[in-house]
Amino acid sequence: MKLKINFDFHPSKKLLELEDNIMLFGSCFTNNIGEKLLENKFNVSINPLGISFNPLSLHEQINRIAQKKLIDISELTERFGVFYHWNFHGDFCEPNRTRMIENINSKIISSHEFLKKTNHVIISYGTSYFYELVNNKKIVNNCHQFPNNYFTKQIGNSTLFKNSFLNLQETLLKINPALAITFTLSPIKHYRDGVIENNLSKSILTCFIHDSISKTTNVEYFPSYEIINDELRDYRFYKDNFTHPTDLAIEVIWEKFKEKNIGERSKEFITNFETIKKLKTHKIKHPGNELHKQFILKGLEELKSLSQKYPTINFASEYEYFNSV
Repeated sequence: MKLKINFDFHPSKKLLELEDNIMLFGSCFTNNIGEKLLENKFNVSINPLGISFNPLSLHEQINRIAQKKLIDISELTERFGVFYHWNFHGDFCEPNRTRMIENINSKIISSHEFLKKTNHVIISYGTSYFYELVNNKKIVNNCHQFPNNYFTKQIGNSTLFKNSFLNLQETLLKINPALAITFTLSPIKHYRDGVIENNLSKSILTCFIHDSISKTTNVEYFPSYEIINDELRDYRFYKDNFTHPTDLAIEVIWEKFKEKNIGERSKEFITNFETIKKLKTHKIKHPGNELHKQFILKGLEELKSLSQKYPTINFASEYEYFNSV
């Protein structure tokens, strides 16, 4: 009896390699994939200006990095002695506005430099809903728990989002004409908007994504949303809130991403590096005895072998671990 489908899809035309520079932007699902790449020694920058869910705010964030557009004091909002910026994550908010501006601008500058060397950009869209400030109609990326009467809630459409992306893409290609972009639709459910509203929101994003891809040559799609909703298709793959995928679901998506979006040499490295990661989780029961010495020797030998095979990869933290454990 067949209880689920297994669907196949085309591999990426431009596979990721260990030596590539990769930037990931978007919903918190971006963090899940980004952290998998990071723990396997890829050169990644993950949401440097914070999580963003709707395409308009997300595109503005990336565009600010691309143009190295720094913020100034006029862009900040203050409430109860804390300063906020409507375009950035709450992690940047703090009582010292000078320090906040310096922190954000430092991120913009360093991210701009990384973007200039970036081979791949991965963008994860979360929702079609966005909020505007009542007083000036400015779209905000984060409401920062301000009262509801500060905002009006809107829902975008495919054409609006597509035009926003095409403008952004034009800017990005001026920086790097060979830049590859991968879209993915976040499987995280925005049930606070409502079940019907969440499905409407995701369908608008689906239309926007595929319409944009049809108008370009360097943009592809990775089906994380479809893997969760059509192949796994079970709420046991969601956490207790029924909105965020479980670690197991993320692992399934990662395995498919690895299969279709990562080059063979880099996949071989991931497999080989798994030995080191498992050794680092080993609990030392009797430090200093013969088994402990053998454990250290095995780790250092594995590292030496990997260092010789992948000379561009930095294993400093792993060497430090086995020399100090």
